Amino acid sequence: MAGTAAPHTGILRILGAAAQRPVGVGFLVATTDGPAILTCAHVVCAALGLPRDHAEAPTDPVTVGPALPDGPTLTATIGFWQSYETGDMAALWPTGELPPAPRRRRAVDEFWDRRCAATASPRATTTASGRRPGCWTGRAAG
Repeated sequence: MAGTAAPHTGILRILGAAAQRPVGVGFLVATTDGPAILTCAHVVCAALGLPRDHAEAPTDPVTVGPALPDGPTLTATIGFWQSYETGDMAALWPTGELPPAPRRRRAVDEFWDRRCAATASPRATTTASGRRPGCWTGRAAG
């Protein structure tokens, strides 16, 4: 897909302060105030080393990275907060340059035998075979 954004650029890893390991994911949304990253409040708490049920919006920045560990990280501040006990939602305002916007995909009616990909945030950086985990590609079988 030369010249187009990868489909996973709208998904971001929320990274823990210690060792920069992923603790969860967020996704980019457009708002009237600019782009935001939506995630769960308990993910932000994990990233900052706070208890899961921390009630007040944290003031420390959160480190965010691309879905796959290939690109630069950026920081984000908390713009909206509902604690784990009151809704478990957080909106983060990026303070650095975002990855390119995801390319709009065409809708399909039939999924059988279509090429597909999925991303995740595994703890390992490589598998036993030396492959990078976190992105699986193949053909849909159902």
